[in-house]
Amino acid sequence: MNHGILEALGEYIQAYVSRFNEIRTSLNNMQLPAQLYNVRIKQTLIFLASDGTAIFYLTEIPTRKLQAEDWLAGAKALPYAGTNTIAFYKIEETLSYLLQTSTLNYIKITLAPSKQMTCDDFQLTLHERIPPDIALEDMKGMPTLNIEPFHVRKPNEGLTLQGMVIGPFRHYEDGFFKEVVPGRNHIYSPVLQFENGVSLLQYRWPFLDLMWRPEHLELNSTTGASLAEFDLQILRLGIDTGFPQPSFPQAPTDYASRFLQNIYQQFEELINDPNTVEPQVQAFLELPGHQFLINPNYKEIFPRKSLGSKYITDFTIRKADDDYHFVEIESPNKSIFQKVGEEPANQLHHAITQVRDWLRYVEENRDTVRREDGLETIYKPTGEVIAGRDADLKSTIAQRRFESLRKEGPIIIRTYDMLLADIRAYIQVLQQSLNRSQR
Repeated sequence: MNHGILEALGEYIQAYVSRFNEIRTSLNNMQLPAQLYNVRIKQTLIFLASDGTAIFYLTEIPTRKLQAEDWLAGAKALPYAGTNTIAFYKIEETLSYLLQTSTLNYIKITLAPSKQMTCDDFQLTLHERIPPDIALEDMKGMPTLNIEPFHVRKPNEGLTLQGMVIGPFRHYEDGFFKEVVPGRNHIYSPVLQFENGVSLLQYRWPFLDLMWRPEHLELNSTTGASLAEFDLQILRLGIDTGFPQPSFPQAPTDYASRFLQNIYQQFEELINDPNTVEPQVQAFLELPGHQFLINPNYKEIFPRKSLGSKYITDFTIRKADDDYHFVEIESPNKSIFQKVGEEPANQLHHAITQVRDWLRYVEENRDTVRREDGLETIYKPTGEVIAGRDADLKSTIAQRRFESLRKEGPIIIRTYDMLLADIRAYIQVLQQSLNRSQR
């Protein structure tokens, strides 16, 4: 066994878990079933298989010291001098064998596609994509279908299990397979929804990494920390767009990449339409899956949030430091500079004044805002105006006056073209993280 791989994986995992647990509070606003993922990682189990590596992230430490055989028959524990929250095991079998037989899966994928069975008063409806697994005649008396460890009531209706078909990245030349490409798949346990409203994870782990040819991956503390941030952002995007989606748990990065590009294109088309008015932009940005367009690093976003009885912001953003940021949007089709005289247009003056009034109100009524408006951590909020297009800044004079306005105070002023550029940069960063996780 290459001990260098163990050390590299150990360094990567320690950094990943540390960063994940540090920033997990950014997901506190999620509702069930996504809340099942809002957890602290306390234990990681790493299985070195014949064709790759599996990293199970667990949210609990076993109450007793378990042996390798408790997780998987034939597994052998490997010595590791790092933290005791990381355990390495070696198996001679494949990752597919590991995933289908390990006790890390409370509820097993069973039977062939499109079939049903009843066991202990549970009717299990199998997703069509579930591959054949354990034969029906071998299922009798198996404890893996007993969900009592979840401490939930039995549902009145059937229970649907979601299957996954996961494989390595393969490189082909001239139509012929050449090699498995080094890569990482980050996978989420599907969520089971009961008729009585209870939700639980289908598997014992909320997250799983599958790595092929890990010796060729960039495994270090820097990669671990950055991928933890990336995975949490992808999780939030999945939740904002109606999690759980059938395709999300097994291919979250691909799902998020397609989603981001799709929403960006819709938004660009909306603001490029000469007939678009401000209420349409507001309505588009208010949708949960679209709010990242305003600020991708938010903890929470509140559309049309009241400040006292006099003011209503277009958007109030709780930032990473728990302070707040107010956003006023204007129409993308109204010029922010007058055609004659090249002075700022009335709508831009009005928007800037509006945001200044919000900031002044908080400064003079901070305790009231915390107590009555629910912004308990507000201290020194910032403000922003999004209005107009870059085409409004054709002349040198208009450009200079616009830059002067942007430098006058704590208020950020962006055109919609500037907003689009920031969104493109954000998507590019995520794509770079995605490529890093797959190479």
